[in-house]
Amino acid sequence: MRGRITRGRSLAAIRWAAQKAMSRVRYLQICSAIPLLVPIVVGAAAVAVLRLFAPTSDGSSPSGVTFGFLFMLPVFGTVVVAPAYILFALSALAYLWRRPEPAYRTAALASPPIFAAISSGYLAAAGIASGERAWEILLLAIMYSLILGYAYVALAFSGLRILSNRGFLRP
Repeated sequence: MRGRITRGRSLAAIRWAAQKAMSRVRYLQICSAIPLLVPIVVGAAAVAVLRLFAPTSDGSSPSGVTFGFLFMLPVFGTVVVAPAYILFALSALAYLWRRPEPAYRTAALASPPIFAAISSGYLAAAGIASGERAWEILLLAIMYSLILGYAYVALAFSGLRILSNRGFLRP
């Protein structure tokens, strides 16, 4: 039957959308590049929170100091480790740029533990993780890197699956 509608779209519209769809590798390249913005966004958020929760001129602290401290702990970690993170992310992106999809999947699953090791080494070399609380700082950095890294990997893979199933990504 000509002009038949499939789930609200004509067959011609589906073919046109499939031709114009982004490739799965291009989606993974974009997902690999987006985290480079994290230090910039987090740094801007840190400035806003510091201005909001900083002690006043008379030395008294406004309400929400506990929230400010809990928010600033991971923010401080992200801003401090930003140089190592940017170098790691750029080198990984340069290595992966012309690779097939399985290389992106492997790199995505391997990157969080690799960066956890890099960030803890960076903190130790920079002298930030020194003294009697060094192990606590390093464990927090490792935990933070793994949790945030795998959360982003799960988000990127979920998007890949959803967009592929909906026909927005071509092989």
